[in-house]
Amino acid sequence: MRLADLDVFDGRQVAWFERLFGAAILANVATEAASGMWAVHQGRLYPWRHLPILPLWSTTTLAIVWALLSLAGILVVLGSLGRRGLTGLTGTGFRLAVPLLFLSVLEHYSNHGALLFLVGFYVALGPPSIAEGKTAELPNMGLVRAQIVLVYVFGAVNKILHGFACGQSLVNLFGWPLSIARVASVLVIAVELVLPCSSSCAPSSDFQA
Repeated sequence: MRLADLDVFDGRQVAWFERLFGAAILANVATEAASGMWAVHQGRLYPWRHLPILPLWSTTTLAIVWALLSLAGILVVLGSLGRRGLTGLTGTGFRLAVPLLFLSVLEHYSNHGALLFLVGFYVALGPPSIAEGKTAELPNMGLVRAQIVLVYVFGAVNKILHGFACGQSLVNLFGWPLSIARVASVLVIAVELVLPCSSSCAPSSDFQA
C-alpha cells in the first residue's frame, strides 16, 4: 500500500466506521453519566476542570447536551445502515455532534472526548456517502486515519518508555498477580501497535468514485 492510498476508502469501511463512531458517542454519554458527572454539576463533587474560567453548566444544560449528543449518535448509526431515506442522517448527526463535543471538552476535558471531537470534526468537513462495493478518495477520512494512527502509536511508545510493560500498573489498578499483569501489559502495547497498522489498510488505488 502506498502513502497516497491512505485516503482511499470503500463503502463498507466507511459504514462500519460511522456505526462505531455513533456507538462511541453513546458510550461517552453513558460513561459521563455513570462517572458522577451529574453530581459535579449539582455541586456535590468538586468541579475540577482544565479551564476553570468557564462557568459550570447547570444540570439542565448538562441534560440537554447529553440528550442532543445521544440523538447525534443515533442519527449517525441510522444513517450508516445505508437504507433509502436514512443516508442523509449521518451528516446531520456529525454536524450536531461536533459543536457539542467541543463544548463538552471545554467543560470537562478528557483524552477520549478530545479524540471524539477531532475525529468528528474531520468527518463533518465532508461526510462521506459511498455505496458498498464502491471506493473513493476521501481526504478528510484520511485525516481520521492519520489521527488514529498517531494516538495509538504514541500511546504505545509512551507506555514502553514509562515501564508499563513491567505490569506494575495493572497490579496497582486491579490487584492482579504480577505474572498475569506483565502478559496483559505486553498485550495492551501490542494491540496499540497492531490497531494503527490495521487501520492503515486501504483498498487498491484503482478506485471508483
